[in-house]
Amino acid sequence: MVKDKVEFWSRTSPTYDASVDTTLGGNTRPLINELLKEEENLGAVVEFGCGTGYFTRTLAERAQSVVATDFSDDMLRIAEEHVKGCNNVRFRNVDCQNTPFADASFDTVFSGFVIPCVDDKSQALRESYRILKPGGKLITANPNILLLPRIGQATFLLRALIAWRGHLPPVSFCSVQDLIEGTGFTLEGLHVVRDPAVASSAPVEYAILVKP
Repeated sequence: MVKDKVEFWSRTSPTYDASVDTTLGGNTRPLINELLKEEENLGAVVEFGCGTGYFTRTLAERAQSVVATDFSDDMLRIAEEHVKGCNNVRFRNVDCQNTPFADASFDTVFSGFVIPCVDDKSQALRESYRILKPGGKLITANPNILLLPRIGQATFLLRALIAWRGHLPPVSFCSVQDLIEGTGFTLEGLHVVRDPAVASSAPVEYAILVKP
């Protein structure tokens, strides 16, 4: 992971939750969490980009075990505090583009808001494919402002600039459907989630991808 990106997310970790909710819309993460609560029997899970641990507890309640990862130690420290008492969760500093995990190690990969943050997005999906067992699934929540009209994109970026105190996060956007070509994944389900209270909120693709 590029050092500048690690430094940005580490530096902004204390205000991450407020900033991301202002940027995406305050109802967006709760709506995604409700979808995640509908998932059952997730088995052995690895979470990429756990951030401050917002989704980690929900995963822990539906999994046998969770390895919650991030490339920022500062994010991991906050996440550990947020999920105290979840005895089936352990934390590791891992770059989702190049992980230390063996082939076919997990039943489920979850990545919340990770795809825009990584440099090689296709490689991140290929790595998820490698470490999943046959029949395993990748659940991803992928913000994609390209689904907004131009005026909506401009409004979103202005709000993001304010939310992140004048420094736009080091991210870039693309669709899940464009990314899965050549990865081996089959698209099982796709929901586009938006905060209905914010007209220019970022559409988030909640996608379920299966490894045959």
